[in-house]
Amino acid sequence: MGKEELIIKLLVEDLKFHQMTLALQPLNMSQEYALDIVSIVATLMLSNQSPSDSWLNIYTDYMNRADECHFWNNLALGSMAKECYGELKNV
Repeated sequence: MGKEELIIKLLVEDLKFHQMTLALQPLNMSQEYALDIVSIVATLMLSNQSPSDSWLNIYTDYMNRADECHFWNNLALGSMAKECYGELKNV
């Protein structure tokens, strides 16, 4: 598996996690845990550099839009992850 493919797979998994947390919000369930996939993606994409505010804003915007895809629809999530990756790469 290449680096780009790995990053997109990680983005899909983080989108799934965010779908789950967004779905639980109306139930007022605690969200004590986070996967922190953003740190792994940042390390893979930026080496040892810290992500810029623009980079983090793009990442966060996509995660907050995770519920735009049908729940755990891997094809739709994959498309969104590729779009996210493309924007992150251009920052």
